[in-house]
Amino acid sequence: MTLAALARDVPTKFHSLNLVNTGQLSQLPSGVFVETPATVAGGGPQPVTLNLPARVAEYCRGAAELSHRLVVAACERRRKELRAVVELDPTITDKVAGWRAVEACLVAHADLLPRYA
Repeated sequence: MTLAALARDVPTKFHSLNLVNTGQLSQLPSGVFVETPATVAGGGPQPVTLNLPARVAEYCRGAAELSHRLVVAACERRRKELRAVVELDPTITDKVAGWRAVEACLVAHADLLPRYA
């Protein structure tokens, strides 16, 4: 759908797109990925600016930091960043077991993944 909107240059509204925060959520850091409504046409996505309630923004800041650190870990192939993601992720309650699981995945898929230093 997004490609069709770009190719045909027909403005198409989306309820949610993963985009880099360029100010559409001013309460969150610039440069992190966020999900926001947007209109897409030939010129690319135009995100809708939103104002989050303070309690929601606080929760979203943590989720945005977690996602950003995961992207950094993958792009820079840094084990230390992967470890930080495990430590920050509130859904991983047993951090030791969580880190062991990440390491096991890296070993199991070493033939497909780049090497993490």
